[in-house]
Amino acid sequence: MSLELPPPTPEPEEFDPQEDDLGSRPYSIFHAEDDVCRPPDYKDIETFDAMIEILRTLPQQNVEASEVEDPRKLIDALLGPVSEEFLQGIGDLRADSHKFNETTSWAEVIVTACQVASTSPQHFFNKLDTPATAIGAPCSSRHASELEYLTSDVNRVHRAYDVIGALLDRAGPYVFRVRMEWTAVLIKIVHLCVAIFRPWMRAIIGNKSILQKRFDAFRAEIPVYNDPRAAVMNFATGMLGNLDVFIYEVLVHLAMPEIHLNHFTIATNLICFAEYNAVRCAVDASSSSTLYVCLMTLPYITDVWTAYMRMYFPRVFIENENEKEEVVAYRHATPPLSWSHLIFYLPDEKQHPRPDPEEFLPLLQDYFERVLSPEFRAMFVSVSTPYMAAACAPLDEIFTVQDQTTLASRRRQRVKKPAPAKFDAEPPKRARKK
Repeated sequence: MSLELPPPTPEPEEFDPQEDDLGSRPYSIFHAEDDVCRPPDYKDIETFDAMIEILRTLPQQNVEASEVEDPRKLIDALLGPVSEEFLQGIGDLRADSHKFNETTSWAEVIVTACQVASTSPQHFFNKLDTPATAIGAPCSSRHASELEYLTSDVNRVHRAYDVIGALLDRAGPYVFRVRMEWTAVLIKIVHLCVAIFRPWMRAIIGNKSILQKRFDAFRAEIPVYNDPRAAVMNFATGMLGNLDVFIYEVLVHLAMPEIHLNHFTIATNLICFAEYNAVRCAVDASSSSTLYVCLMTLPYITDVWTAYMRMYFPRVFIENENEKEEVVAYRHATPPLSWSHLIFYLPDEKQHPRPDPEEFLPLLQDYFERVLSPEFRAMFVSVSTPYMAAACAPLDEIFTVQDQTTLASRRRQRVKKPAPAKFDAEPPKRARKK
């Protein structure tokens, strides 16, 4: 069964606390096998960071990649089953109210914990730190806290050709509220996967041959595999499903950065097609070795990509003398950037027409030269751009590719340079001389 969960906030006209199952069902105070209700054991069962620490401490699983046939079960293979210790740690009241037991998938637990925009007054590993409570809490010059960013208009659509605009215009404000909430959930899912991913997990995920076998075996069973057109229309109106498949695809991308928005990551592709633009930014920046940047439009770069990167990777940008004290402190508290490959790619033409390079690229180059930090522009061993026209060249010139003759660069070259993205156009081949 595929993971299907309702949005964090139910639709107003359909929500009645007297009739809602979760809202009116009395909590079970006593379990049949217990004399008293077990209180929570975890010291902190509210903050998002606490959930990350719990998942990090789970023991390594001895599982072969070939044993994990269902992509929806990969996260459970990596972390093991939801244990009695975890259920006891969160307490009987929380386990019962969320309907968690030892048969629950970790994907459902993760999605529940990532509902940081939920209106529920009781936090379940989804309370976010703010700059006032933790120096490492994300912040930017425009947003006072991470939650303010996640609940802001981070999903603005900037495109010349509106694929699904008519549908969204008819959807009404509730759909936009749900889309905002799912945007927050999906971004936090990506961040949680990045935080818990460890090198030993690569072996369980497998190689491309195993990924293909999983895809072929479940092509007819998983909705996003067998009917992507219907899935993207559902996603557009905030009806998200198959989030366990999305978690699987994020882990695949972390294990193999060269797998990016292709047929192995259909759920991620469709989320991007449905214009969850901030989620695209999170996926593109998730790998520790390879940073992807979509050349969609200049407004996408300046308003969506920049907003996301300033929130989570402030070292990418030049320091501003007028930045608030907490922004400067957060910048210095963030770890150094680790990417070694930078790949610019074009959006799928079904979603957005490719920009005019003679108009787009000079403006983009000028913007990057003004806002990107010297540290960021000089950190890569390779910079790849799709073939658009001869005007592509200036985009490469603002980056100083590291000297390949140095020892440090030779070590970094061990990271395999990813192949071009699926939708990157290839330059025309030269005609053979007769």
